[in-house]
Amino acid sequence: MSAMSSRLYVAELTGLLLIMLLTSSALQTVRAEPSFDVRYAQIERVSDVFYLNAELQYQLGENLLEALHNGVKLGFEVQIEILRERRWRWDRSEAEISQRYRLEFHALSQLYVLTHMNTGVQRAFYRLGSALQAMGDIKALPLLDAALIDDQEAHYLRMRSLLRVDELPLPLRMRGYIAREWRPGSDWYQWPLP
Repeated sequence: MSAMSSRLYVAELTGLLLIMLLTSSALQTVRAEPSFDVRYAQIERVSDVFYLNAELQYQLGENLLEALHNGVKLGFEVQIEILRERRWRWDRSEAEISQRYRLEFHALSQLYVLTHMNTGVQRAFYRLGSALQAMGDIKALPLLDAALIDDQEAHYLRMRSLLRVDELPLPLRMRGYIAREWRPGSDWYQWPLP
């Protein structure tokens, strides 16, 4: 084997390995596990009312995407708790707030419809990413009147987001109780009340 042909062989082999590497990473992106994440959260006190601003990120896995595109309505819930710290006992829940959403795909119009279940407001999106981003964008959500909180005691908030397994159709609900990919949720995100 000449020096020129061995260089060509090495170059072809390197190119083939590069193509295999790029293909496998692309397949992993498509088959990504679903993940929900609280990226940012902040509390503002305006006129003696606490307001929440937060950004959540949603990534649906392959199974959830397939279910959505086959007519399954997906229910989501953002859970928010205000807790009072106590020294010798469990922390006490002062308030619990829940924001619920439903996401569905209309095959005829090719639109993703996001319904805020607390208010009944519906919004339609051409792209799934836009619908998920709108669902994760929480602005000026009133949480609690400041008069209900004792300023002398330490309080904190925690927040998480999850897929509501109990809203899946019965055959998928069973999978949701068993398989993690059918019941994604974020970890609790926690920060002190100002």
